Amino acid sequence: MGLELFSPDEERSAVVTAILTPDGVDARELVLALRERFGITVAGGHGDLGPRMFRIGHIGYYDVFDVTTALAAVEVLLAESGVDVERGGAVARALEAYREAARV
Repeated sequence: MGLELFSPDEERSAVVTAILTPDGVDARELVLALRERFGITVAGGHGDLGPRMFRIGHIGYYDVFDVTTALAAVEVLLAESGVDVERGGAVARALEAYREAARV
């Protein structure tokens, strides 16, 4: 989706992915819209990062459909905010990664 991850690959967390929103997109509003419109709960950022960061947790029970549903909802909200996103791209790439991981 062209979003920037907060942590570089070598320092990423195994339990949460922190994502910075593009300019003009308030992460706090994105977090609320995900919950209110789609029933998806993600976490916001703290302090100065509150308006710019949201976090998707991936610990405990979740499956490929939880991940792809969250990604699809983020795509919808970003597109509605005027961000140029490739519709369906994140879901397709997540399914490819899932398929590759299942082969291992």
